[in-house]
Amino acid sequence: MLVRVYQATLRDILEDCNWKLFLCVFSKDLIEIICSLQVSMEHQTRRMQDLEDYLDTLLVRVMETTPRILQNPYVNCKTHAKLR
Repeated sequence: MLVRVYQATLRDILEDCNWKLFLCVFSKDLIEIICSLQVSMEHQTRRMQDLEDYLDTLLVRVMETTPRILQNPYVNCKTHAKLR
């Protein structure tokens, strides 16, 4: 089953790109390309996790200090005073 999925994915990739460009690339070069892509993906994954952590921390800080700005719709003090 996994082999079929892999073959289908590889076929899709080869159909989407110009596969003739890869005919002259040696297996060593392909391994280097794969390794560099893997490192790049790991870097992007770490970066995304850092950004998610930052947003979580920021949201907690906002909730602790001024949770009113998270209300929907937002009502500030001046608008609230006018409504009374």
